[in-house]
Amino acid sequence: WELGMKILEEIKDFKIKNNVPVIAGGVFPTFAPEICVKYDLVDIVCVGEGENAMLDLCKKISTKEEYSNLTNCWVKQKGKIIKNSITKPVDINKNPIIDISQFEENRLYRPMSGKVYKMVPIETIRGCPYTCRFCNSPDQMKLYKGLGHSFFRKKKMDLVHKELKYFKDVHKVEYNYFWADTFLAMNKSEFDQFCEMYSGIKLPFWIQTRPETVTDYNMKKLSEVGLHRISFGIEHGNEEFRKKILDRRWKNKDIIEATSIPKKLGIQFSVNNITGFPNETRELAFDTI
Repeated sequence: WELGMKILEEIKDFKIKNNVPVIAGGVFPTFAPEICVKYDLVDIVCVGEGENAMLDLCKKISTKEEYSNLTNCWVKQKGKIIKNSITKPVDINKNPIIDISQFEENRLYRPMSGKVYKMVPIETIRGCPYTCRFCNSPDQMKLYKGLGHSFFRKKKMDLVHKELKYFKDVHKVEYNYFWADTFLAMNKSEFDQFCEMYSGIKLPFWIQTRPETVTDYNMKKLSEVGLHRISFGIEHGNEEFRKKILDRRWKNKDIIEATSIPKKLGIQFSVNNITGFPNETRELAFDTI
C-alpha cells in the first residue's frame, strides 16, 4: 500500500490534469477501506473481489456515465463517500482465459530452482478452507459468509485443462505455477481428475500446500505427471506458539514425516516461515530457525 501511494504521488500531476480516476483494490483495501479512502489521490476503494467492479467501472467510463453506484466499491463524490454493497462472488467457471498478450513477453519469465522459465499463474481454487490467523483467506471467507455466500470455489477441471492447453500451444509456456492457497484442498476424485488431465500437458509445475495434505499416494501421482517443486506453509517452529497464535495445530514430528515423502521421491521443496510476530521472542524465532 505504501509503495502504491508513492507511485501515485509520482503521477499526481498527470492524474489531476487528465482527471483519471484511481481505484484501489486487494487485501488491504478490502479490510481497511476506511484508511484507504482517506488518501486524496484515491477516488474509489474496492472491497472484496474486483472483476465485476472493474467491468462495471470500465462500462460506465466508456459510456460517460457517473459511477457512484459501483458494485463492491466505496466511491468519493462531491465530498461524500458512497458505500455500495458487495455482490456475490465471481463465478470462476465463467471467467475468460486471461489475455496475457496485453503484457510484454518478458513479464512471463520467472526464476524457479536456479533456472528461468516462461511461466503463467493458473487458478484451480479460490479461497482456502483453513483458518490460519496470519492469512487474509479466512477473513475473505467470513466476509462473504456474512453476506450469504461462499468465497471458497473450485474451477472445473475441463476448464483448467482448456486454459493449460491454450497457454502451452499459443504462448509456448514452459512451466505452470498453480497459485491456489492450498493446492491439495481437494477430494480424491478431484485429485485423480487433475492427474489424469495434467498427464497430457507434459510440463513441470509448482504448487503450494500444507504438510498435512501430503500422502505417499498424492505425491507419487503428482511426481508422475510433472510436479517439480512445492512450497510448504509451516510458518513457525514452536508447536505451542504455532497452535495458539497461528491456529496451525500440527506437530513438528508429523511435519517432518510428511515432508520426507517428497524428499524420497526427489521432489524439490521449500518451506514458508514468518518471523517478527507480535510477542515473539528471540528464543521463539530460533525455534523456527
